Amino acid sequence: MHARRRRFVWKYRPSLRSVSNRELAEAYHLNRHTVAKWRRREGTEDASHRPQRLHAILIPIQEAVVVELRKTLLLPLDDLLAVNP
Repeated sequence: MHARRRRFVWKYRPSLRSVSNRELAEAYHLNRHTVAKWRRREGTEDASHRPQRLHAILIPIQEAVVVELRKTLLLPLDDLLAVNP
């Protein structure tokens, strides 16, 4: 449902410049901050919900081990960090 609304807001973005975010939000039962966010986007695809930065600090030797494991095993970092009980 949101995807359809988002495409509408995106498709008619130039013609809706005179319509406020609040008016659009009320008309389509959305939050005005959501409408503002959609208007700023470059396209209609969903934005990532994942953190853009890894919040871990590695000492240089740990980083070297991780890099070497990734090169050797050809695994993404997420797979290396997965812990199985």
